[in-house]
Amino acid sequence: MTREDRDQIQLTDEQIENIKVLIRGIVGPTAQFGPIKANKKGSNPISVCSTVNARDGYGGKTGYRPFTTSIRGSEKPRFAEIDKQDGRHDIAKICRDNGLSID
Repeated sequence: MTREDRDQIQLTDEQIENIKVLIRGIVGPTAQFGPIKANKKGSNPISVCSTVNARDGYGGKTGYRPFTTSIRGSEKPRFAEIDKQDGRHDIAKICRDNGLSID
């Protein structure tokens, strides 16, 4: 068992659905998701990382792009950052640094 495996927590079905609703609100209703991983360290919010594949403006699939969000207590996630693959953000690295490898 890796350290990453030990630090991960299991999200509830409701938490997973809330994450999917948030992301679909950003990228569209046809979004497909990779495995959703989460961990919680101390009193920090729950960190969440995954990948999403959605349709672009031409109707084609974008390919799976990393995203991250967080959950504070019993609240729904309010924001997410999705990697635009433009070289400015490396969400996969942010996830790895938080112990949530999605590569």
